[in-house]
Formats: sequence, structure tokens, C-alpha cells
Amino acid sequence: MSEKETTEIDLDGKYLFVESEGYKLECLRYNEPWRVFHGDKAVHRLFSEAVRLREVNAEMYEALKLMEPLFACFSDADFQYSVGEARLAIAKAEGREE
Repeated sequence: MSEKETTEIDLDGKYLFVESEGYKLECLRYNEPWRVFHGDKAVHRLFSEAVRLREVNAEMYEALKLMEPLFACFSDADFQYSVGEARLAIAKAEGREE
């Protein structure tokens, strides 16, 4: 029997949600056991959606980074949102402010 992957979502070091074996979901608070959500389908669905949205966000961020060199070809007047706003979004995602 193959071992299932563990998926984690860390919320600023205070809460750590851990899904193991594809269905066991628990939450650690300050790295101590806090809540167990075994059998709570609503919370599990919410966790799964958060994981999916984080993956989509990462893919979109990478696509935006690939497009950044193209921004130099256009002026802000060519976009509904400015090139500067796009650059700020990339900087913010990388954890740096410009």
C-alpha cells in the first residue's frame, strides 16, 4: 500500500492545518495539537479549495513574472491597469515592496 501525501497550510506560524492519508485533517496551534476535523466534510472541502486556490495563485504568479519583460513595450495608457500596478503586484508576491 502506498503512503499518501501530506498537505499543509501554515497560517503565519500560529495555525498549521495538516491533511494526511487524503482524508485526515487536523489543526495545530503554535505547533501543539488543537483541533481534529476527521469526518467534517465541510471543513475538508474548504481546506481542499484553499489548497487548489494556492496552486492557481502560484501558477498565475509565475505567468505574470514571465510577462514582466513585455511590460516595457507598452505604456500605461495601453492597459486598464497600469504597468506600475503589475510590477507592484509582482514585488508584493515576492515579499518585497517597491
